[in-house]
Amino acid sequence: METFIERVPEFIVNHPLIMGAFALTVALIVFMEYQRATRVGRPLSPLQATRLQNDEDGLVIDVRARKDYDAGHVHGAKTIPDREITQSVHQLEKYRQRPVILYDEGGFDAERAAKKLRNNGFERLYVIDGGMPAWRKAEMPIRVGSEK
Repeated sequence: METFIERVPEFIVNHPLIMGAFALTVALIVFMEYQRATRVGRPLSPLQATRLQNDEDGLVIDVRARKDYDAGHVHGAKTIPDREITQSVHQLEKYRQRPVILYDEGGFDAERAAKKLRNNGFERLYVIDGGMPAWRKAEMPIRVGSEK
């Protein structure tokens, strides 16, 4: 009688789709855990972000494309697309001691922008966990068009 361990290679060979799905799932879990472990921006819920913005005069930065910002954004947010963060550091110097809250559509661009700001000496960096979709889901106010 064969043991379970002896039959594993046979299972792998006979079920390539299941094994491929399993390998992909494991790879995604490892990737997501790596992303979480290397975060620079502390994650905030939309409510926590609002409190930080109001109580500590936090600067909110929308790192999405301008058209996405104009379609709907957090009230008071400045638009600085992720690819322009490094060039905009000199404009953000006056906010260096304040909390900086970043968001996008899913977290990757905001986290990348937070890393760029950290590399330029910013310390109080936060990312809205879930980005704009989480903001909408929490039914927080959204402003359409450009800020004046």
